[in-house]
Amino acid sequence: MTMGENRPASAVEATNQEVLIEFYGEFNIAVTSLDEDDELAETLHRDISWEIVTTGDRTEATYNGIDAVIERIVSSARETTDHLQALPERVIDAGETVVVEGAYVGTIDETSFDTPFVHIFELEEGLIHHCRAYAESPIERAPLDHADAVDQRHPRN
Repeated sequence: MTMGENRPASAVEATNQEVLIEFYGEFNIAVTSLDEDDELAETLHRDISWEIVTTGDRTEATYNGIDAVIERIVSSARETTDHLQALPERVIDAGETVVVEGAYVGTIDETSFDTPFVHIFELEEGLIHHCRAYAESPIERAPLDHADAVDQRHPRN
């Protein structure tokens, strides 16, 4: 299966919690390897929307589509961290909406970090359709900083 395709529905549907535990496992694999995005992409709905909400001078960014989410979330994490793991600690399942509390742990330039996050997911057809990610950490800022760097190289008129 190539990036951008979705897995076929199984005879036994996974619970929302199982889908998200699989997502975090695949995310952790993807950010530590160079070409392991396909399994992660299979947890994402083809019309996924991912919002990053932080504090400070940049407050929000939204990425739409599997390729954009993989590029901005996974690829930028690979480029900015020495090591990273997203560790879900608490899952609150409210049907199609699921809240996950956890922590990003890792290192950037040999400096350790352990930063809490809250992700609010909307699932559709057993896939992640929308995520709103709340954290003020180096990893959440990375896609925003990456976007700024791209914008500076390719200014819009």
